Amino acid sequence: MIDSKTASKGGATSAKNFGSMSVREGVRHLLRQGVRPISAVASATACSLILFAAATGLAAQPALARSITHEFAIPAQSLDEALKSLSTSANEQLLFSKELVAGKQSAPVDGTYTTDQALEILLQGSGLKADRTPSGVLLIRLASEASTDRAASQPPSSSFSGLTGAEDVSGSLEEIVVTALKSGAVALEDAPISVTALGGDMLRDGGFLDIADAIRFAPSVNEGISSGNRAQKVINIRGVGQNSNVSGGTTGYYVGEAAFFESVQAPTARLYDMERVEILRGPQSTLYGNGAMGGVVRFIPNAPDLNELEGNAFGGWSATEDGSDSYYGYGAMNFPLVRDKLALRVAGGYEKIGGFGDTGLLGLPASAEDQDGGTITSVRSSLKYAATDRLSIDVLFQLSETDFGASQMFNPFDRTRLTSGPDDDNDPKYRMLAGTVSYDFRFASLTNVTTSIEQDTDTVSNVSFVGYADSSSVAASERSYIGNETRLVSANKGPLNWILGLFVTDDDVDMATDSSTEVFLPDSTGSTYIINSTGTTASERSTRAVFGEVSYKLFGGKLVPLVGLRYFEEDFRTDSLSVTELFLTSSTVGTTTTAFDPPLSLGAFPTAESSGKLKFDSVNPRFNLAYYPNDTSTYFINISNGFRGGTANTNVLCAVTPGCPSSIPSDKLWNYELGTKQSLMGGQVFVDLALYYMDWKRVREFVNLIVLNAQVAAGDAEIYGVDAAITATPKAIPGLTLSLVGNWNSSEFSSVTPAGIVAGAAVGDRISYVPDWTATVGVDYRRPINSRWVAHLNTSYNHIEEMRGGFGSLANLAVPPNPDGFGGKRDLVTARIGVKIDSLGVYFVGTNLLNEHDPVTIGSGIQTLDYPRTLGFEVTSDF
Repeated sequence: MIDSKTASKGGATSAKNFGSMSVREGVRHLLRQGVRPISAVASATACSLILFAAATGLAAQPALARSITHEFAIPAQSLDEALKSLSTSANEQLLFSKELVAGKQSAPVDGTYTTDQALEILLQGSGLKADRTPSGVLLIRLASEASTDRAASQPPSSSFSGLTGAEDVSGSLEEIVVTALKSGAVALEDAPISVTALGGDMLRDGGFLDIADAIRFAPSVNEGISSGNRAQKVINIRGVGQNSNVSGGTTGYYVGEAAFFESVQAPTARLYDMERVEILRGPQSTLYGNGAMGGVVRFIPNAPDLNELEGNAFGGWSATEDGSDSYYGYGAMNFPLVRDKLALRVAGGYEKIGGFGDTGLLGLPASAEDQDGGTITSVRSSLKYAATDRLSIDVLFQLSETDFGASQMFNPFDRTRLTSGPDDDNDPKYRMLAGTVSYDFRFASLTNVTTSIEQDTDTVSNVSFVGYADSSSVAASERSYIGNETRLVSANKGPLNWILGLFVTDDDVDMATDSSTEVFLPDSTGSTYIINSTGTTASERSTRAVFGEVSYKLFGGKLVPLVGLRYFEEDFRTDSLSVTELFLTSSTVGTTTTAFDPPLSLGAFPTAESSGKLKFDSVNPRFNLAYYPNDTSTYFINISNGFRGGTANTNVLCAVTPGCPSSIPSDKLWNYELGTKQSLMGGQVFVDLALYYMDWKRVREFVNLIVLNAQVAAGDAEIYGVDAAITATPKAIPGLTLSLVGNWNSSEFSSVTPAGIVAGAAVGDRISYVPDWTATVGVDYRRPINSRWVAHLNTSYNHIEEMRGGFGSLANLAVPPNPDGFGGKRDLVTARIGVKIDSLGVYFVGTNLLNEHDPVTIGSGIQTLDYPRTLGFEVTSDF
């Protein structure tokens, strides 16, 4: 609901000028005047304004639009769907509130009518009417509301919690309002930071179920290398690369309002029933804290609708080049339990990802085929309770279980052979429960978010080294995380606005391992040994942070300076106990071989290691200056700081190994950025540009110090680059949306510590797992065949430059044709083409159509590959 008092704060100018603006410009103008969603359901995940701009010029010619007749064949159905169907048939823009039409049924419309005549018939008995704004936009409103030209030139003042235009399949431009700034809803074009919003329609239209596919439309964002299974993704932003062997991530992850625990790998949540995904590029530690050095990824699911019973489902099958078939099915249902008060939304699905890698020794037949595949089971449920017009409660539960075989690491000498064994298993699963309580004090809103995550991971790994050893290991880990954020945000009713917040976490990890290695010594005795090792590790980490930001609107809101600060401190401890036992299984003297059954014990060697209690703290400021010269332009300067909490090495040999620190301090990063966002040609073209420079101190890396592997502060790095994203929806070609996304990035070490030098690193080395440039071209085209059928094509081309596969000497553990540890240059093409008949869609889909097989990375004794070409189909349904 938009507060009529707030909506009128812009004075006569806001009301007077809205009708002469494009709808996109009008929405942005109202938001800049302070219009905010303040319904009883004011959670951040629900604060989204979505509108679809007409692809033709009819809206700008009201008289012409009123005189043109169309053939309509719209059956009686939900009013929401009927209005969308009418918009499609008439090729005109409609603007209405979902709450206004929820639960209402339309009258049938069958025959030749003007749009106004058809609407009058369609709305019979609904208590609603349609008015045209001076610019020709059709507003659906209560029949009791005034319909003067001035009233029609502004959105209804009391019924909009979000604006949704009827879907115009002949060229829709999705307008998304983001909540990434934690200060309420902001139009994407107005957010004075570098943020990409991947809307739910864009995700569905592209068939993007995997976050790794969707991020190709975000500049300077790329998939890193995961040490886990294919459902576990590492997302790097702006050259701040992540290593799966290093404690702590450099990208922060959120599901709705809930912070996911600090991790290199993203949540295994798939992109089903998603309202949008927000990707904040650049350090965000002032608002988002520990780990948000490169940026933040926010997965925002669809929120429950308090009044509408509806659902959707989609599923598909695909064949994999030289691999196993894949299939999936996902769905969602929304249940209004108490009208205007309580609603439940349940979503989930099951997915089988076919493998394509074989196990076995090189030169011999495969011991097992397609062993890197697996299954994903996902369930999400959301409960929304609008207690009063000021108090709301939201509860989110999410379950993710994956069951995969071998890891996605391939032998560097053979792109068909995995480094793992046929009995390998990787089964991470987590359960997430988050509760959000929001209360509107009028002068400010209070939000409290409590999150609990339980994660269990079981792994089985088998590795063979020809003529040397066979190794097998079993590991089980349990992680328990609790986090709470409380923040108070000003009501945005004047020039001064502020945020105050408190964030605390408690994160415990327990791990048990059991490994056995049979070693064949290449000496004259021919002795064979078994090394058994068992161990337990327990770590505890608790954090506390206070944060705040304050901004002030100058010159009527055209210039907005902002300053922010976050103070963070943490306590950390890790303890481990291990026992290593050596057995002799056989010994050869001359021609006589003696076998020992049971094996002969040569002794056990226990070790106990502890980091002791470590403390880390960090102060993280932010400075931002936003300039809005008009309703179509945004310029900003952003200076921000990011950090990652400290950690420890607990290997008993670390104390006697040169260059191995017992504790590793927090690494920090300063970002200096200049950006602009422009809406051009009457909203047909949107441009997002940013230049940035980042200074990264004490870069944390995983190194080989000859006698052990360890984490170290390897040196300092400098990162600079440019982001660019252009989206065009030309009116000359109704139904066409073009996207061009690119990034150029230089990420290199400017200094290297002694530990880094020992590891084989040098000044000028590129940061691992980051390409120096990427580019994506996307095409989405819709064309109505008749009043019920719509043809749809979505395709994209993505180029990714080569990436370094490890730090120092680890990157050089490679083979021709990549002896320097770099992967290949890759070109990935996807396509989705089909037809939508009313609410049913049928599509043919293909990924990696060029069957790109150059290595993503090669180094550290392994290579990783893109998933091969797939061809298949998908069926979708809305109901």
